[in-house]
Amino acid sequence: MKSILIILVLSFSFVSYGQNLWPKSAVKLVKNFTYPFHNSFVGTIWSSCRAKNYRLNKIKNTELLDVEFNNSYYESGKVRIKIALQRNNTDYSKAPIAIVINGIFGNQVSGLARQLGKVMLETGYHVIFLGNPLGVENIVQKPKYPLGHFIEESHAYLETLKSAVNWISEKQLNTGIVRLIGVSYGSFTAAIMTALDSKEDFPIIFDTTLLSPPIEMASALKNMDQILIDTKKYGGRSKARHNLAAIRFCLYNKSANSSQKVIDIAKSLFGYSGFQNSLVESTILADNIYNIGKIPTSKKDFKTWKRNFFFKTYLNEYASELRYLMFDKRGTLKYWIDKIRLNNKLNLRVFTSLDDPLNLGESWNGIPNVLSTERGGHYGLRSFLFYEKFLMESFRIH
Repeated sequence: MKSILIILVLSFSFVSYGQNLWPKSAVKLVKNFTYPFHNSFVGTIWSSCRAKNYRLNKIKNTELLDVEFNNSYYESGKVRIKIALQRNNTDYSKAPIAIVINGIFGNQVSGLARQLGKVMLETGYHVIFLGNPLGVENIVQKPKYPLGHFIEESHAYLETLKSAVNWISEKQLNTGIVRLIGVSYGSFTAAIMTALDSKEDFPIIFDTTLLSPPIEMASALKNMDQILIDTKKYGGRSKARHNLAAIRFCLYNKSANSSQKVIDIAKSLFGYSGFQNSLVESTILADNIYNIGKIPTSKKDFKTWKRNFFFKTYLNEYASELRYLMFDKRGTLKYWIDKIRLNNKLNLRVFTSLDDPLNLGESWNGIPNVLSTERGGHYGLRSFLFYEKFLMESFRIH
């Protein structure tokens, strides 16, 4: 099995390199990387623990702005986002544009988007931060579409993207290159946006990079729920105990053979701290904003509700009309990539790890331009030394 995976890694790298969508220098960094952990859940928590808290408003020769645009997909008819512009000593500078869509539940400049934004700004791009459709910053702006309806979310985000790019272009600060980058669920959104944009006579998006995308939404949610079920024993712990448990992984010996208990704790931190806690937070917010009234009011009932609230629960209780969408062909990455192909504008590439637990049981067959590591979990490489170098090489301005 291991030899098969290695062949897959090399073949994906070769395909990407052959089509010049991944620069040779970026491919070389991936090929030379050796994953040191015996278990990728442990490695992912180690990587998350060591992630740096970059301050984007302190990056030299850039300025981070709050900007409001009209958007018909929100109840107010407007949406606010953050845009970081390149500048010299006296004025803003002309530069290419990068648009960053954060991972699920992420805000505009939080977590994963913060690192991507830092790299793109230091590489010389203006950066448009869209956040994630299921992030708190987006939900509080009251979208009119059902939360989790990834097609409607993509239409809304594309409308914002067009307004933001036009805003920069009207200031004569755009060199003409617009690059879209998505992480995890944000990369699925990015793929749909690219498909929608590719139908236009004059598409805006030059190319799209998907980082750790789900191959199929239904499968990804099922796999995520299974992780939560498997580690429920540890998942019910308080936030303080979760944080305390995470500390041990910050100093974890990369070459150590982890016990099953250690692996299970890392798996629970991945599932509950990384996903379920934010799922609960966003659901409570949406319940309040839209006056749904399904959150238990008693402390005991709320504790039980929270402990048993999974992605399946959200679909059943809050968005039953989305189940058909999740489980049909529109819930697959390949469907949207094929749409882009039909328009002869397939300038899209993927970076992933073959052991991503959200894609368990799925195959990358039929999806082009995939560059992968054999191991690394779900976006679990961000704190390894090679990774920022890989990002910089992948987006280097020529």
